[in-house]
Amino acid sequence: MFLARDPASLDRALAGARRRRRRVGLVPTMGALHAGHETLIRESLHRCDRTVVSIYVNPLQFDSAADFGRYPRPLRRDLAVLRRLGVDVAYCPKPSVFPAGCALRVTEPRVSEILEGRVRPGHFEGVLTIVAKLFLQVRPTHVFFGEKDFQQLWLIRRLLREFRFGIELVAVPTVREPSGLACSSRNELLSARGRRRAAEIYHALSSAARRAGSGGRPVSIVAQVRRRLMEKKIRPEYIVLVDPVDFTPARRLIRPGARPRLLAGCRIDGIHLIDNISIP
Repeated sequence: MFLARDPASLDRALAGARRRRRRVGLVPTMGALHAGHETLIRESLHRCDRTVVSIYVNPLQFDSAADFGRYPRPLRRDLAVLRRLGVDVAYCPKPSVFPAGCALRVTEPRVSEILEGRVRPGHFEGVLTIVAKLFLQVRPTHVFFGEKDFQQLWLIRRLLREFRFGIELVAVPTVREPSGLACSSRNELLSARGRRRAAEIYHALSSAARRAGSGGRPVSIVAQVRRRLMEKKIRPEYIVLVDPVDFTPARRLIRPGARPRLLAGCRIDGIHLIDNISIP
C-alpha cells in the first residue's frame, strides 16, 4: 500500500492508473475506521482497478474546538486495516494541504442549513469544501459514500451534478452493529450504557417505518418516533420525514419514483448521533 501525504505523492501513486484510464475509486473518511467504512472500501475494491482511501479529520466541518479535539484518531490502527483489506493508496494529507483558514468555501444555501446544518452550523460548508478538493486532487472515476449520512449524501450528489466532476457516486446502505445501532466513529465515544441506549434510535425509526407501510400519516409517524425516544430518555434534536428527490418535508408517503426517508438526530452521552431509514 502506498501512503501519500500530499498531492504530489498522490499523483505519483496514481500516475500509471490514470495513464491507462483505469477505474479509480475514492472512499473519503475521517479515520477511526469501522465496519461501515470497510463495506465502502470493499465495494470500491470490487468495482474499481485502484482504490484510494483518504483519512483526514476535517476541522472545517466541526462546530466546536472541543468536538474536533475529542474525535478519535487511531491512525496506526486504521492503516493496518487498509493494508489488510488490500487498499492501493492511503491518502493522509498533511495539515498544510488543507489550510484551516482557506478563504474560498463551497456552500449550498438551502439543504445545508437545515437538520444537521442547524444543529452543527457550518458543518456542510466544511464537508463540501474539503470533498471538492479531494475530488480535484484524487480525480477518481467513482466515489463511495454511506447512506447513514443521508443529508450529506444528497449534498454530495448535488455537488457532483452542479460542478460536473464526471464522477460516479455509489451510495452504500447503512451498516449496523448487532443491536441495530448504525456504525459510526463517534460510537467509540459512548459509554457502554450509552451504546445500548443509542440502539433505540434505530428501533424507533424501524417501528415507525412499519407503521408507515400500513398507511400512517407523516405527522403521526414523526410523533411516534419522538414519543418512543422520549420514553427511553433520549433527546431528539430533530426528526423529519423527507422526500429524497428534493429534500423537502414529505407531505405524503406515496410519490412516483421516490420513497420518503425518515431521519433523526439525537444526543446521547453528549455525543451527536444520526440515523435514517427508508419508508417502504
